[in-house]
Order: sequence, then structure tokens, then C-alpha cells
Amino acid sequence: MSCTEACPDDQNQFDPVSPGPVGDQELLCRAAYSPIHYTSKGALKAAFVRPAHLLAGELSVWRLFDGTQAELEETLSILAGNAPADNTMSEVLAATAGRIRSIRLPSKPADRVFHAFDDCRTDTVGNKHPKHAVLAICDGMNPSNMNSEDLTFVEIREELIRCFKGTKVWPQS
Repeated sequence: MSCTEACPDDQNQFDPVSPGPVGDQELLCRAAYSPIHYTSKGALKAAFVRPAHLLAGELSVWRLFDGTQAELEETLSILAGNAPADNTMSEVLAATAGRIRSIRLPSKPADRVFHAFDDCRTDTVGNKHPKHAVLAICDGMNPSNMNSEDLTFVEIREELIRCFKGTKVWPQS
């Protein structure tokens, strides 16, 4: 079954720690770290979206929904603290959940590609944070049958990266 505009999965609260389902108007952000996420010329690499995490439905994003400086500073602190070894946070890029959910592939224009779920797990040992969420490829796209070399997966990842490149929330110009 493919997902459509009004997929009920996005309306369910999956984690009692969260403030509720991820709304379309919410800004979802990811950090880009240097040097791992950038080419030598400074362009964002595909590594910004880890294939294993996206294919597993566990691509980590952080919800910015109250728009306060305190919220942004808390999120920046968390993201900076999660920098991969020998990397520093260079940018925090964002997109609204609605924009991410609106991504379609030319080969399947009626089908949604992404879900945004209020999965608050921040690690594999049970730690949670109410502003953590995940992006997952909709089951209708058959992510369990994809791998990182699959042309459909490459197209999905490129569209998601393009979407995030649209808004930089840090550093502010």
C-alpha cells in the first residue's frame, strides 16, 4: 500500500515522551559536520543523510517548534555534542515537515516518499528527548528492498538533501 497526502501514520503519537505527532508546520533540522559532510570545495555531500539510518526509518532530526532562542540554543548544544570524532558542527539545516512530506518521485508522482515520526529515542540504550524525531521512507516505496546503490534510493536521498539545503538555521547570516 502506498502512502497518500492524508496518511494516518503521521497523525499518531508514537512516543509518550513527545509533545505529539510531528505537525506539517514544524521545522525539522539536522547538523552538517565538517569535514565529513563536505567536499573539499565546501559543497554538502550525500553523507549528510546516512543511508543505513534512512533505510531503517531512523534518520534523526530535531524539532524546532516554539521558535525561541532558548530552544535553538538547546538544540545547537545537543547537535554540537553529537559531532562525529574529528569533526565540528558547521551548519544546521532545516525543512518543514510538510515540505519533506510533499516530496514525490517523478516515477511515482502520487505517492509520498517520507514520514516524520515523533520517535524520541536518541540512542540504542533507551535515552529519549521530546524534541527528537525521525524521518522514514514510506513503506509503499519498499525501503526494505532498497540498498544505498539503488537508483530510487539515490533519488530519494538527493531530494531530501535538496529540501534541507533550503533553510539554514545556524549559523545565522
